Order: sequence, then structure tokens, then C-alpha cells
Amino acid sequence: MIARIYISFVLVILAIISSINPIYASESSFNTSLTRDIPIDWDQDGDGLFDNISDYQNSGSITSRIYSGEQDITSSGDALAAFVDGEQRGFVLPSEVPPPLGGGYAFLILIYSNVASGETITFQFYDASESTVYNILESYEFTPDMIVGGITSVEVFNLGDPISGGDDCASDVYDGNGDCCESGIVDCDGVCDGDAIEDECGVCDGPGLDCYSQCGEYVLIGSYCYNLDLTFLELNNQGFTEFPPEIFSFTNLESLTLTNNQITEIPPELFSLQNLFSINLSHN
Repeated sequence: MIARIYISFVLVILAIISSINPIYASESSFNTSLTRDIPIDWDQDGDGLFDNISDYQNSGSITSRIYSGEQDITSSGDALAAFVDGEQRGFVLPSEVPPPLGGGYAFLILIYSNVASGETITFQFYDASESTVYNILESYEFTPDMIVGGITSVEVFNLGDPISGGDDCASDVYDGNGDCCESGIVDCDGVCDGDAIEDECGVCDGPGLDCYSQCGEYVLIGSYCYNLDLTFLELNNQGFTEFPPEIFSFTNLESLTLTNNQITEIPPELFSLQNLFSINLSHN
């Protein structure tokens, strides 16, 4: 709890600095940003926060920057995750630090646990510039409410060996379920190697332009093109043996006439037309 309050306090102080001096009040000041290339297991709901906070009773904080040799490489789009024996215990995006507090970016990560001692925290760093995940050389023993480092006295995290490009997805392309698409080709419906395409109206696997070259305003029934906003529809003497399914798209329809056809059944879909109050089926 103390660690969480500390993180919140730091954020408040930085927000005050931004509000006092308009130089630091840009839209990007102390913002975090989420990129889709971050390993999806780190943040499955895409909100930029650790997914399983409610599973743990204790937390502690570490404030850090990532270094490769002598160079601080922490930048927007990167990400940091904490682990205990391979189980993820924290996730954070980089926060932009105003120049009076050092400038650049820093990771203010909360690590979670249900025990008071005996767990070793390790870290993995996602480098957005390379779409690569690296091990971090440093590790820490977890203690509840630990506060390690600060925004002006960060812990130095040194880059270790690369684990993989992204999350073992060579193409760095994912389908609609978040699974790696090895070919790198995902259709508009989110299916890897699928064949769905976006039509002229921007609808995935849609019907395209209607019979009046419009987008969803008209529908073809038989050889005639009808406006879907019609409230009165006559389809007489057209040899229909059943209700044309296009009829169910006329949501404003109040009166329907289908005389002199060969229709023998009324489909249940007809009752979805809530404005329809008159049906003429004589001579069927």
C-alpha cells in the first residue's frame, strides 16, 4: 500500500510541475503510451496496466531506467515487466519525466506478491526501437511496501541478452485473438491468412455498393432497386415462392403487399419488423 501511495505521490508532483510551468504542460508530458507490438501476455486487455492486480495482497515499487552500457535507452513505446519464477508480477509503460526532474523517460513499476519474503524479482524489457525483448541483469528480493529508487535517483537496469524478437512472433503480426500470424497476413476480420476484404463502403467482407451504387441505402429485390427507408412496399405478381429475405432489412416498413405470388408460409423473421402493421398476402 505504501508503495502504491508513493507512486501516486510522484505522479501528483509531476502533474503539479506540468501545471505550474506551461513548458512542461504539453500533451506528452509524463504520459505513457501503449504499442501493439508489446508482448501480448504482458497486457492482455491493452490498458497499459498489470492485468492481475486483484490477485495479490502486497506490492512494492522500483523506479528505474534502462541502460545499454553507459547509454540510457529508455524511450516512449518501451515496456517493462516483472517476474517471479516465470510468473508475471508487474507491468508498466515508460513515463515521460519533465526536465527539472531529469528529463527523458523512467519506469515506475509496482511489483505484486502474496508473501512477505523469499521471492526474487527478475525483469524483462521490451525495446520498441528493435521490437525485441531483453532480460535485465539486475534482480531484487521482494519485501512488502518496498520503495527502491526514485524519480531523481533511479535504479540502473542493465540490458542483458535478447530473449526474442517481440514475443517469439517472427512476423510481429497478430490475428484478432492475439495469436502470432507467421505469414504476416491478417485479413480485415482478424483471421491469419483469411480471405475477407473490406468492401467499398468500409465493411469487412461486406456486400459492397448497393444497386444504386450507394452504401447500404438500397436493396435489390427481383429486378427492382428499393430504398431501405420505405414504409410501404408492394411486391406483387413476381412469382415469389417465399418471402424475399431482403424484406427483413426494411426496419421502417409499415405496410407490405405480396399479392399474386406463390407464398405458402410466413417466416418468423417477419415479426422482427416492429413497425409493420399491415400485410396483404391475397392470391397466394
